Amino acid sequence: MPTILSQGTRVPDPDPAGTIQLIGDMHFGQCLAQFPNYVLNDIASGQFPEPLAYVQVGDSTNSGTEDSQALAFLNALPKPWYTIVGNTDVYNNGRTVAAWETAYGMSRLMSVDLGRFILLLISPDSMTEADVSKIRLSTTALSWLDAQLAAATKPCLIGHHAPLAGSHGGWNPSSAAPMHTGMVGGDDDTPIRAVLAAHDTAWAWISGHIHNRPYESLFIKEQHTSGVTSPTVACVSASSFDYNGHTAPPVASDWCTSTLITIPASGDRIEVRCRDHKQQEWTVMDCKGTFASVKPRAA
Repeated sequence: MPTILSQGTRVPDPDPAGTIQLIGDMHFGQCLAQFPNYVLNDIASGQFPEPLAYVQVGDSTNSGTEDSQALAFLNALPKPWYTIVGNTDVYNNGRTVAAWETAYGMSRLMSVDLGRFILLLISPDSMTEADVSKIRLSTTALSWLDAQLAAATKPCLIGHHAPLAGSHGGWNPSSAAPMHTGMVGGDDDTPIRAVLAAHDTAWAWISGHIHNRPYESLFIKEQHTSGVTSPTVACVSASSFDYNGHTAPPVASDWCTSTLITIPASGDRIEVRCRDHKQQEWTVMDCKGTFASVKPRAA
């Protein structure tokens, strides 16, 4: 099972041959205009290595009508990008997930071989929950994930908009509505955890949705997949561009961050880094989780 080997604020540059960069909830239409510029300017500065690919973890748009803004940003990135369906990408204007797939040239279920690891991106089939913040997987999607993990011969990083239950906090801890993923029709994520527990190839669950603050040490956390003594996966949460309307400090202008995940050439661990694009540096405020190294269960 994963073991946190180290965690601190001294951050060596990642190995670009084994790195992806996560872009959190962007919410074009609401996020501050300078945020995407901070990211692109920092990338253009050449001060840190370019990753293999960029993974946007959902909620590119705030109402499903700002695709042109989101695509302009994504297409400006220097390496291939992939994105996942988020709740605000489809529910506010009632478009289908299939229409979203057409707009972004993505599939709701994608497998991408990036050399040292496989990226599995999994989105809901539809958004029909009464609570429009819910992200739910169908049995068809879960069966696909099970089959992909079973067939894989290298580590898999699983990208989904919502986190597993209990793995991360969020910007609104007072909310009574669970923000984690589950199966269609309820909040229970036990079937998902059972699939993860069955396969040593499941190394990490990557998510957004909850608008994590970078200083809360919640970018990486070991998470039991099924029961107290079962195998675990590393859960990695990407910080969001959008904090408008949040009452707790720091306010929207205080950071613009993204998270980088690396599997080094040794293949014996996962490394997680947080990049502050506004300050163009690795250390973000007093972020205790700026750099973490996790040994996966199969290593």
